[in-house]
Amino acid sequence: MSKKSVPVPRWWKNTYFWIAGILLLVGIIGFIAGQDIIRDPGQTDENFLPLIYLAGAVVMFVNGVMSHKNTEMLYNEQVSGAPLSADAMEETSLLKKLQAEAGDATENSTQEENNNG
Repeated sequence: MSKKSVPVPRWWKNTYFWIAGILLLVGIIGFIAGQDIIRDPGQTDENFLPLIYLAGAVVMFVNGVMSHKNTEMLYNEQVSGAPLSADAMEETSLLKKLQAEAGDATENSTQEENNNG
C-alpha cells in the first residue's frame, strides 16, 4: 500500500485569511459609504462600527498567520520524516488521551444501558 502524499499548505486555502479580507472590505465600505450601510437590520446604533470590522479583520489575519505557520511547520516535519517536536508530541498524546477517555465513557454508557435494559 502506498503512502498518501501530504498536500503543500497554501495560504489562500486558510479560511481565516478569507474572513479577514471580507471584514476588511466591509470596514472600508463602512468608512466610504457610512456606517449605516453596514449595520445589520435591528442592530443598535454602534459608534465606530467600521473600526470594529477592521479590528475583527486584524484579529482574523493574525489567526491566519499563526494557523498557516503551524500548518507549514507540521508539513515540514511530515515531509522531512523528522520526529515531531515536543509540542506536537504533547498535542498527539493529549488527543489520544481524550479519545481514550471518550471511548471509556461510551463503553460505560453502553454497559449501563445493557444492565438497565
